[in-house]
Amino acid sequence: MQKLEQQLSTSHPSCRITSIVISGQMHGIVLWKKLRSCSSLSTQPSPPQSSSPPAAVEAPFLPPKSSLSPSRDNWITDYSSHGEWIREFTRRMKFETNLITWEDKRCNDKFISSLPPSKIAIHSGYGCATLFWLSKYRTDIIKKSQYAGSIMDLLVAYICDLDEPLMSDQIASSWGYFDNTQLSWQTELLSQSGFPVTLLPRVYSAGSNAGFLSEDWHSISKGTIVKVAVGDCQCSFLSSCNDETTAVINIGTSAQLAVQLPKTFDFVSMKSIPTAVQLYPHFGNSQLAVAASLNGGNVINAFVLMLMSWQEELGLSHVDAELLHSRIKDLANKTELRSDLAIVPTIHGERHRLCKCAHVFNIRSDNTSLTNVVHKIYTGLIENLFEIMPVSVLQSLGIKQIACTGNIFNDNRLLKVVVERISGLQCIVKSGADAAFGAAMSSCILPKYNQA
Repeated sequence: MQKLEQQLSTSHPSCRITSIVISGQMHGIVLWKKLRSCSSLSTQPSPPQSSSPPAAVEAPFLPPKSSLSPSRDNWITDYSSHGEWIREFTRRMKFETNLITWEDKRCNDKFISSLPPSKIAIHSGYGCATLFWLSKYRTDIIKKSQYAGSIMDLLVAYICDLDEPLMSDQIASSWGYFDNTQLSWQTELLSQSGFPVTLLPRVYSAGSNAGFLSEDWHSISKGTIVKVAVGDCQCSFLSSCNDETTAVINIGTSAQLAVQLPKTFDFVSMKSIPTAVQLYPHFGNSQLAVAASLNGGNVINAFVLMLMSWQEELGLSHVDAELLHSRIKDLANKTELRSDLAIVPTIHGERHRLCKCAHVFNIRSDNTSLTNVVHKIYTGLIENLFEIMPVSVLQSLGIKQIACTGNIFNDNRLLKVVVERISGLQCIVKSGADAAFGAAMSSCILPKYNQA
């Protein structure tokens, strides 16, 4: 948010923002209560009227400090040093928890299996699973909380000064216990299980208006339309393609392989569909079939931290993480070595198999060069995605090419080669395509979708 504030404070006053769409990581949850109504955002004179695209904002990621242990009470971060905008935020909103993200693993397999059946998959790190956990282990937090939502829903509620948060169907479906066809929570089932249903936000289709900007925000005028927050997966896909013959691989912290389908397409009835592939609402009259992996850029980050740890243990001079990331990318672009070394880099497990570990196979004295290891880690990330959604599924859906997005693909020839080799399809790297760009696009194209 501080970076966003800096950008807005220097934005050109002649650029008039007509609508705001906020996108961010799905599944996560934060609980809060509202302390008071609208005070002030940073105020500037209203800019002159002119035509311009909508603004897109990716919500801030506030890492959860909470422990996996129910007894530790370290749920709240002190934001007093985060600048005036954040201080004003905390004067109007009281956080009862930090953001609990999709990476959270407090809900183990035993706990998940004890929950009532959900119409869509439920895993640790999903909003409703976390609320079930809090209801059992931290009832004090549930009692103190007034609202629950994604971090993006919280931000929308704040800038619009809403009395209660609103949520899009894209985010709701990522929480579990949501009926995509009825656009409603499974409230009867949840109530019978002692779930705090009063905390669940009202849900609207993606593209719906959530409200209006309650105060001038630098050069963005009071009264600017604000849409309900949308998913980063859907926005990344939208920024890459709007074509049912193109699949999209997006690698950020995690990784996804997604395919766009008509809303009426009966994907579940197809033969040989892995249970790990999930359906999510997309924009307009479409849905996404998503193979979501917990292992993406976070695996490369872990590899870098491991190398730094080894350097420290050996007493070698410190090399910073940024330089190591750059050198690893350089190694990836070296000529690929022929080797039977194989790395399955699933160090974070997978939602459908949390106990899944990483593996290294066929280690020999002549195949453990750093270049070879780097190549096999990148290769393993892509192979893992196609294990979740096999190439045969893409072929049966008529997929002709694959668009790849995420900074990890920039200047990385190896990943493109690996995708084409495994899939047998043309791979197109989409530089500049990301969730923020897709969010802005959604505001422009949804009127066209709604007319269809």
